[in-house]
Amino acid sequence: MPGIPHPPKIGKNVQRLRKRVGYNLDDLSRRCGVSKGMLSQIEGDRTNPTLATIWKIAHGLGVALEELFDTPGVTLFEPVHADQVTIVQSENGDGTFRIISPLSVREVETYFMEIREGGEVISPPHTEGTIEILYVNQGSCEVLSGNHKTTIDKGDSITYQADVNHGFRNTGKSDLQGFLTVRPGDVAAPVTQG
Repeated sequence: MPGIPHPPKIGKNVQRLRKRVGYNLDDLSRRCGVSKGMLSQIEGDRTNPTLATIWKIAHGLGVALEELFDTPGVTLFEPVHADQVTIVQSENGDGTFRIISPLSVREVETYFMEIREGGEVISPPHTEGTIEILYVNQGSCEVLSGNHKTTIDKGDSITYQADVNHGFRNTGKSDLQGFLTVRPGDVAAPVTQG
């Protein structure tokens, strides 16, 4: 019978996620209730924390527990075949968004977007710090972000805040097509004390 493998080391993931949200060890300690010394030992893979401690750290970072166990490889080579693409329809039916990035990549999402002639897709704010980049492949598009508004055409691109009301209006004479890249915000959700 094979022996039980060693538990996964989560130190590098804790450190990476902590830096991503801009916390030092004191900040994370206050948010999760784990001592600074213990966090330092965990990040250095000098101790094996309990599941309860790992859960507190994940909660303090505002991430899912599983994200602490992710082991990103040295290389990434992950095709997404046509029959694997997730398709999201806008609530009003004007827009279709195909998620063309692999679901395993959480730092950025890429969509192939289509909006029918005369259609619009307006979205409420995403997480604080979220930005989007739109490249128009076909048609003409009015882009809205907060109080800003501009029109871009085929071959144009724009980067804008998506942590405010934002969206698109197809102002062209055909379906609008483009590639939309979303970089989710880096700010963790506040932790309620209780």
